[in-house]
Amino acid sequence: MPLKFETIAKQNRRAKVLLIGEAGVGKTHAALTFPNPAVIDAEGSIDWFSDRFAFTAVPTKSYSDVRDLTKQVREGKVQCETLVIDSLTSIYNGLVNAATMERQKQGSDDLRPLDWGRIKRKFSSLLDELYHKLKVNVVCVGWIKAEYAKPGDTVQGKVVAQNDLVKIGEVFDGDKKTMYAFDFVIKVLGNDGKRARAQIVKSRSGALKAGQIIDDFSWKTLEGLLPKGASTYEGMTDEGQEAKDQSLFVGGPAAQPAANGAPRDTDTPENRDSGRKAVMAYATSQSIPDAHRHEIAQAFFGEPSSTKLSHADLRKLYRLLTVWVRDRDKDAPFELWLEQQLALEKEAANV
Repeated sequence: MPLKFETIAKQNRRAKVLLIGEAGVGKTHAALTFPNPAVIDAEGSIDWFSDRFAFTAVPTKSYSDVRDLTKQVREGKVQCETLVIDSLTSIYNGLVNAATMERQKQGSDDLRPLDWGRIKRKFSSLLDELYHKLKVNVVCVGWIKAEYAKPGDTVQGKVVAQNDLVKIGEVFDGDKKTMYAFDFVIKVLGNDGKRARAQIVKSRSGALKAGQIIDDFSWKTLEGLLPKGASTYEGMTDEGQEAKDQSLFVGGPAAQPAANGAPRDTDTPENRDSGRKAVMAYATSQSIPDAHRHEIAQAFFGEPSSTKLSHADLRKLYRLLTVWVRDRDKDAPFELWLEQQLALEKEAANV
């Protein structure tokens, strides 16, 4: 059934909030003002607040534990109105540390692009679930770090040189795209034990503006701003959309005609679309996990998604998938196989 545009009415919205700030400014205090909170305590210090707030908590910084706990909340097995993660930075750092430990077992301390791609996908998947799949308030606490201008940028009329450190602001300490995943990003500036002073960094509500200072930030600041209604509008999740798109490609590459008579080697939008369908159809027919396909694309082309690949890159991705299908029958570990393919390409480029 074809999609169609419809007028969107107000719907019941839960707050999706990222609280960032320096240590000790009152981020956790502000998070616990939200109603009936269940806390994933990755800092191991939530008990300090038990004399001021009522809440339930689980101490863990394991990514696997966090995914399991969010699933429990999603399935209604946890009675709460707010899920608090304190802190999201600790969860992200846990993924980085786990990847580093795996590299150390292989005699290296340096993470490779493949490792960073895997970390980003896992973290992005968690953010996607927190935003789209939980029908409770979500409040995540995050550390901040300095943001510096890049060489060649112009700051206050001066061009930043190669070795200059010019601070231009502060950002979430973790994956740099995290702040896109929240409706509200609030920088907590300080707390007197009763009230949190905060600055609005991002707001999807027209009632709060970026840069605005709130002298007494709490749940009450946002409660009246959340839309209420009975709309059936549903947001799009990454996993759901990919599954939907994949279902279109099961017919296989043979069913894809040449686009508008253009040669198949031409990098046209039609041929790229045909190439993506061929890749997806082959991966499906050979039971290649999505993670393997994403990792090959990330390692060779710097893009985990095939939507940005040229027709030539899609042809190469298709070929690499066929090579993996051939080699996996030899019980080759995927990660080792991928490193070998990268080494072979580098060697061929140097010949």
